[in-house]
Amino acid sequence: GGLASGYQGAKREISKYYDRSKGLFGETTGLMSVTFHKSEKLCGSQAIDQLYKQGKRFVVWPLRVTYLIVDQAPTQVLVWAPKSLFKHAVDRNRLRRQMREAYRLNKYLLDESGKYFQLAFNYTDKQMQDYHLIDKAMRKAAEDEAKAIKEQKQKIKDWKSGLKALEKKERKLQKKAHKAYKKR
Repeated sequence: GGLASGYQGAKREISKYYDRSKGLFGETTGLMSVTFHKSEKLCGSQAIDQLYKQGKRFVVWPLRVTYLIVDQAPTQVLVWAPKSLFKHAVDRNRLRRQMREAYRLNKYLLDESGKYFQLAFNYTDKQMQDYHLIDKAMRKAAEDEAKAIKEQKQKIKDWKSGLKALEKKERKLQKKAHKAYKKR
């Protein structure tokens, strides 16, 4: 009982599967820092309102992810477990702790995209789920976000190359029109 089954027990359970040089499931994370600094915590009602008003949403069960791409570093995160679903503060705190831990271990996937985000992870399931399920959802959310950024970069690159091709055609047409005008 006591601490052994509480936080320390959960910490011991996670440490069985987690190695700092590798991710939770054995993949290499490099030498990147796996900390969660205070500066990474999204706070302030204006920033949170802006995120929920302008941000895009998607669901990776049991999480609903709201994100907004921003210019300033670092990526900031808000984790939320609703009081309407979990009446006991200890349950909400446990879920928030698990979501922060899952983000901390998988944030390297977002850092590889080269963009900065404001993120909100809202827990949506009515039942408390196992940590591994939350970690899996967090990993999928980060991978989906990184994939969306890569696709967006590719679209911009394609658009720019298409624009260059159009400009080249326009110059050719202008030269032809100029030659035709000179012949008159």
